[in-house]
Amino acid sequence: MMKTRTCKHCDKTKTADLFIKGALKCKSCASVYMKDYYKKNKEKTLAWGRQYYKDHVEEKAAYGKARRKSHPEKSYRVNKNWSDKNPGRTCYYSANYHARKLHRTLLISDEKKILSFYQRAADMTAKKGIPHHVDHIIPLNGKNVSGLHVHWNLQVLTATANLKKGNKYEESNI
Repeated sequence: MMKTRTCKHCDKTKTADLFIKGALKCKSCASVYMKDYYKKNKEKTLAWGRQYYKDHVEEKAAYGKARRKSHPEKSYRVNKNWSDKNPGRTCYYSANYHARKLHRTLLISDEKKILSFYQRAADMTAKKGIPHHVDHIIPLNGKNVSGLHVHWNLQVLTATANLKKGNKYEESNI
């Protein structure tokens, strides 16, 4: 027999799974209460949420990073689905990246040498069957340092190695 409880708010007897653990109200009454509370205290609730986010931003970032690292396939699917559903934003981010690249390109840079890195990466991918990327040794938009989009700052890496390196710069990479 299912365990039942009586809600102190609506005075209805319901199964125990329809109650929040340790609460006197059923889930539906608690939901109505929270919606009403939010309407009456919207600014206070939003301010609390903003403050909570500021106080826990590093924890949330670390949790997200660990989650993505432990579930790479799911992370890829989620990102792919997001990109498919948000083509405008996806194009914006891509254009923003290329704009940053342009701002990081010197007038004296040799476009033929830069192009040769991209051609070499494509050739290596075709020849070896392993995807290769052109990597910026010093990232264009790194956390502590920003590099340039010039041939002396480029290298060809396997896609796996480039994605593992990410947007980081370590002097040992040179």
